[in-house]
Amino acid sequence: KFITCKTKLGNVYDFRLHVQKGGNGNWLITSIYPRIGKMGSIASNLGNGGYTCFPDIFLKQEFGDDYYNVQKYLEQFALSFSNHFESLYQDILFDELGIDVGLDEKGRLWIFEVNWRPGPPVIMNVELDVVRNTLQYAQYLANKNKKY
Repeated sequence: KFITCKTKLGNVYDFRLHVQKGGNGNWLITSIYPRIGKMGSIASNLGNGGYTCFPDIFLKQEFGDDYYNVQKYLEQFALSFSNHFESLYQDILFDELGIDVGLDEKGRLWIFEVNWRPGPPVIMNVELDVVRNTLQYAQYLANKNKKY
């Protein structure tokens, strides 16, 4: 189904939900940010002229007083989906996902794409968060598999 997900100004957008496993082996949110397509585009691809901004600014601008509920909805979905997605692959141990989602005109969430190891987001200086989470998860795995 084609989903119309546009800003108030008419730009297409989606959200990147960037999740990783942390030091306790559980999923955690590294970042959530909008990806906004250039005017006239049907895709919000950052490599094709799209751009991003800080999520709190975007959510307040696009959703007004409901911004907090939208933020919590995205956060809750990111974590529950990651657990469910991983359960579908018994022999694969995922450590990082980039989940691209959109909200339709009724506020329903739609999955566009799921990427493994999507790379750090382009804003918010979270590259160090990505590295920290990766190292903490590696330490968790090493300790879990340590032979005494």
